[in-house]
Amino acid sequence: MFFEFVPAEAWDDGVRDTLLLHELVEGEEYQVLATTSAGLLRYWINDIVRAGPRIGATPTLSFVRKGRGVTSITGEKLTEAQVAAALQAVAGEFGWTAHFHLALADEAAAAYRVHVESETDVAWRDPSAALDAALSRLNLEYASKRSSGRLRAPRVLRLQPGAAAAYRRWCVSRGQRDAQFKVLSLQRAQDCGFDFTPYVVGDDARA
Repeated sequence: MFFEFVPAEAWDDGVRDTLLLHELVEGEEYQVLATTSAGLLRYWINDIVRAGPRIGATPTLSFVRKGRGVTSITGEKLTEAQVAAALQAVAGEFGWTAHFHLALADEAAAAYRVHVESETDVAWRDPSAALDAALSRLNLEYASKRSSGRLRAPRVLRLQPGAAAAYRRWCVSRGQRDAQFKVLSLQRAQDCGFDFTPYVVGDDARA
């Protein structure tokens, strides 16, 4: 098996220029590509590894996290788990359940859009400010970027019933296996080709 590496931050910027193992810098994080004798060619493992101290001329590697499901507009490094935890807290406070959610990091707007499908028989109050506060408690870098104004306030957009099913059908039509479907609930906006706009309820559609 043969491995190549791309600096994690460069990968997020769309760079695909690779490094070999001996070129890695201690303390830096990398995405990993694998080539195998079984036929895989530069297969994206979707793991972030960190280069550690060398043994002889060879750097050690440690697993940091999965590559997808982490976004960073201004350096906040928000994770899927943090968004899910914040949304769960907010849903409990506002009295509804998020049956489906998908957060998009909109780099052009310097803000997050969080799409939520919930019960239709529950009164809806805009939870955007509460979600902002919850994310700030869970992620200090997010809080810092919000405080400095580099990161704008997030918006929670309520979706009509059926939006989640439509999104699933769209993903399956583009190659995901229906039986193994899993929502990547935190993505960069530019990486999500599905248009949620027709499914946004009421005044939220103006977002």
